[in-house]
Amino acid sequence: IATPAEASDFFERAGSLLCILFVLQGTDFHIENVIVHNNVPILVDLETLLEPSGPLPEASSGPLEAIRSANSMIADSVLRSGYLPYWVAGLNGRPVGLGGLNPVEAEDYKKWECTGVNMDSMRMEFVESRTVPTHHLPSLRGSQASIDEYQKEIIAGFEAMYHFIAQHRHQLTD
Repeated sequence: IATPAEASDFFERAGSLLCILFVLQGTDFHIENVIVHNNVPILVDLETLLEPSGPLPEASSGPLEAIRSANSMIADSVLRSGYLPYWVAGLNGRPVGLGGLNPVEAEDYKKWECTGVNMDSMRMEFVESRTVPTHHLPSLRGSQASIDEYQKEIIAGFEAMYHFIAQHRHQLTD
């Protein structure tokens, strides 16, 4: 359980971490790939750092062009990391938050998943899944702290890390 000052520190660190994920082109840092230890965000499943973007399908107009354009914007932004809040459609049509900074309640949704892994029957299926509250955010006053109350801290942490990286870019790239 965090104090308001500890929650503030957590979200500033989260902003710094978001900047590092952006610079290292990290993806897949949703609620299951981030934990909190002593009010510090810790990443797990780091295999998606330095993940290159593949070419997007060509389209000149219509819905495919809109999808390609939206995917391109996301791929070139901090949204790519999956750490900021994002939502998918739940089984009942309600949005289900999965981002690494989303407060989470237990909810059902569908997702694409490989079944029959390492077998001749391996295929992608749209399967039911369930989010469960995890330890990816500090607990404050009996519930998960909300990003809504700490946007300034996240921005401050991002900006501080961005300036640090820019100031030391030669040491980091040599």
